[in-house]
Order: sequence, then C-alpha cells, then structure tokens
Amino acid sequence: MKVDNRVTDCIAEAQPFAQPILDLVRTWVHTYCPEVEETIKWNFPCFLYKGKIMCFIASHKKHCSVGFWLAPVMQSIQAIPEGMGILGKLTDLNQLPSERQFQEMVHEAMQLIDAGITNPKKAKVEKALVIPDEMRNALQSSNTCWNNFNAFTKSQQKEYVDWYQDAKTEATREKRLDTLLEWIEEGKIRMWKYVRK
Repeated sequence: MKVDNRVTDCIAEAQPFAQPILDLVRTWVHTYCPEVEETIKWNFPCFLYKGKIMCFIASHKKHCSVGFWLAPVMQSIQAIPEGMGILGKLTDLNQLPSERQFQEMVHEAMQLIDAGITNPKKAKVEKALVIPDEMRNALQSSNTCWNNFNAFTKSQQKEYVDWYQDAKTEATREKRLDTLLEWIEEGKIRMWKYVRK
C-alpha cells in the first residue's frame, strides 16, 4: 500500500469520530485498486487511478465526506443529496456502504476511467440581456439603430447597456443615451476608438 504522508497527516488531524471512517475508506480503496496513488488536491486527500481522480475523502468539524469523482455517471452509487460527499455527511462507520458495495463503486470508477468516461459538461445557461426601457425605446425609434444594435454580439450590446446604466445622474444618463444612439447609428461598438485598424 503506497501512502502519501500528507494524507496520513490529514487523517490524523481529523476529528476523532472521523479518523476510523477515513482510515477504513483508505484501506478499502487500496485493497480494491492496488494501482491507486494518493495525493492532495484542493486541500482534500484524493485517490488517483491512472492519473485521474477516482475518489476523495474530506474531514469537517461535525462530519466527514467520501465521494467519487465520476459519481454523476456511476450506476453503483445511490446519491445522497447532502454535502459534497456523494455518500453523505458521515459521522459513524455504520453510515458507510457495505464493503462489497464500496468494492463495486471502486471497480465501476476504475472501469469508467479506463473507458475514458468523464462527467457531463453543464449546459451553459445564457442570461437574457435586460435593456432598460428608455434605452430600448430610443433604439427602436430608429430602424437603423435597432438593426445595428441587434447585429452586435451579446457582449458588445452588454457594454452599451452597462455603460448607460452605470451613469450616476439623470443628466449623465441622457448624455450617454444621445452618444450611444449616435454611435450605434454609425454601426460603432462602444469601444470603437480602441479597435485596431
């Protein structure tokens, strides 16, 4: 069993209730995946298989956590929606799955890593740009302005909206509205002066 002294230290520094849980999990991981390597990532003990994070342990003041990196795609795990550890907030050895269940989890995680499976990417949720009513009305009063504004990228549109909204006084807001209408009418982005020609 190859151990990393930093992981040993983390377990030794854990709360007394957590130490036997973390020790047992560590033993099981090494038993069922002899090729495993220990390391510390994000201040948590992690177990690597073929250079990829297979699982991790963490100790907190009132509980400890055990999690599998590929838990979202693992069939053998019944996810507990508490805490960061996929096995829930553990305070007692009895809360761990059976050794056989844990063995299945380790073997499934190894198979997924061998197959090159990764966690699904989270879909990027694009926020709709909220254009203040006064600005929208002014832009829509000119077809050219409105069409040019809509032809800009979302970030270019956002620059104009933010610049308009950041005005501290009504007078500044009105001046900026006049300026942005003029620039947009000409098809200029907000930072047009800094565009390389």
